[in-house]
Amino acid sequence: MLNNLNILFSSMMVISTLIAVSSSNWLSTWMGLEVNMISFIPLITNNKNILSNESALKYFLIQAIASCSFLTFCLLNTFNSSIISSINIPIFLNMLMSTTLMLKLGAAPFQSWFIMVMEGLTWLKSLILMTWQKIAPIFILFYINSPKIINLFCILSLIIGSIGGLNQTSLKKIMAYSSINHLGWMLSSIFLNKSLLIFYFFMYFLLNLFTLMNFMKINVTHFNQVFHKNTIHFPVSLLSLSGLPPFLGFLPKWLIINNMMNLNMNMLCFIMIMTALITTFFYIRLIINSMIMINYTEKYLINMNFNHNLINNMTLTISCFSLFLFNMLL
Repeated sequence: MLNNLNILFSSMMVISTLIAVSSSNWLSTWMGLEVNMISFIPLITNNKNILSNESALKYFLIQAIASCSFLTFCLLNTFNSSIISSINIPIFLNMLMSTTLMLKLGAAPFQSWFIMVMEGLTWLKSLILMTWQKIAPIFILFYINSPKIINLFCILSLIIGSIGGLNQTSLKKIMAYSSINHLGWMLSSIFLNKSLLIFYFFMYFLLNLFTLMNFMKINVTHFNQVFHKNTIHFPVSLLSLSGLPPFLGFLPKWLIINNMMNLNMNMLCFIMIMTALITTFFYIRLIINSMIMINYTEKYLINMNFNHNLINNMTLTISCFSLFLFNMLL
């Protein structure tokens, strides 16, 4: 529902993320993270039901703990170097600051709160939580030179994000575990360059947008619910999200693997490829389920008049623009 308060909080959420990413000292970075958290909580509670209120409370508690810890470690770093904008962070503070940011991201093994919060949100709020709310913590990690701790969280997110989605029946939990797996890919691109991370995040946002639009259209939340039988966008968006060639999602994953092979990071590449195959399995299981259950009840459907030709043209246009943008960034 579009009203003045939603526009205000959405604008604050966008501006606070930009402040956190572009800050030159740790204090303003922490302020940007705090304003971002406070702006997203009213958007969660907009539905006025017990699930959204519970999700908002869980989100507030976890983010507040992570923010307090992050501020404490920033102050310790300030006392150590006497310059708050210093990037020469001691090793132990380096690891602790990275851990608090991983907690804010919902990376494994801190993924439990992320799964529970996702379960109580609508598809639109889930899209914001899986995409926009990850921007600030990920890009702050660029300022913290901690490759070992990032590598550890990257491997854990890849493995837990792929295996955890195998036995789930809730579509929101499946998408949450998929987001954790994609987070592992984003963390691995920190070892490479920022342009590749921006490109991967843009493609991930685009594919998530079209996938969740299909879920919103047919109004399903669980695996055993029936699907609409006359749409091709649902399987295409899921296969693209899995990174299966020759779909659009394969391109950023192929670029990351290619760059990591050039850096002789063969073991991490092997884990990334194997976990991508596992995620592809439960995506294909969803597609098969949508093809088998051809009968559907009208009460499951929402009257959302999507222009499929417009969606196809918009997908092609944005894909071409993303390729051009990536070439310009390189």
